[in-house]
Amino acid sequence: MPIDISGRRKLYPDGMFGFRWEHELSGTVNANTFKSLGKVTGEGEQNHSLAKAKGYSIYHNDWRDVEQKIYFDSSTATGSQYITLYMGGLGSEANPCAGYAYEAQFNMNGIVRIRKKMYHIQYYTIASKDNGPLPVAGELKGVAFCRYNINGNRNVRLEAWVDKGDHGFWKKILSVVDTGFNFGRAGGRCNGTDKEAFTWGFPLVAFRAPFDYTFENMTARVINPGGSFNESGSGGGKARPRGGGGSTPLPIDHS
Repeated sequence: MPIDISGRRKLYPDGMFGFRWEHELSGTVNANTFKSLGKVTGEGEQNHSLAKAKGYSIYHNDWRDVEQKIYFDSSTATGSQYITLYMGGLGSEANPCAGYAYEAQFNMNGIVRIRKKMYHIQYYTIASKDNGPLPVAGELKGVAFCRYNINGNRNVRLEAWVDKGDHGFWKKILSVVDTGFNFGRAGGRCNGTDKEAFTWGFPLVAFRAPFDYTFENMTARVINPGGSFNESGSGGGKARPRGGGGSTPLPIDHS
């Protein structure tokens, strides 16, 4: 069974090369950021045409085809607040073109959004859906964001997933393809095309929220979305019962 370090099910197999960060221990935070090797600031290549040609921002094993996932709870979050799973660079007013990104927002009231950040701080919502409220405080819930290249690395697929009850039943809420011609504008400011698709590897992934949250499992992994799982087990975790005692997780809903 394809599981991570905490015994929870993976959505996609591990990539052959690249980073994997898995945190099983619980904690209380409002932000966690994981950077590619050797770059302290998280700022990446500001010339988007050059990053596209290289296939990465800083290092050849930057975060590119990635699955981010977290199980969390919060007693302070209100219905309009959200947790964000972010993949991109760390821009600033001085270096705006380092701030390109994709992100998924999961509101406590059930609204799920996928957004594209052309540069710091120019955002566009490219997909949204009401999935119904997340469970109340005191119950763990899982959210996940996947981003991977398709069509010969010309386009980027973005997916938002939810496991409402920590039962191992992941449901795909949103799935959209950034072709480089359909979302955003003003990419020429950073020497890219007007609606540039960010097909290259990113310097960081992050988990952010405007409230303190308690997490039980937080992962970011480079994935192989076209691959297959090793049925003898993957990820080093030990499967544990989820949602009422069965050790076999419910199916993943790719619909």
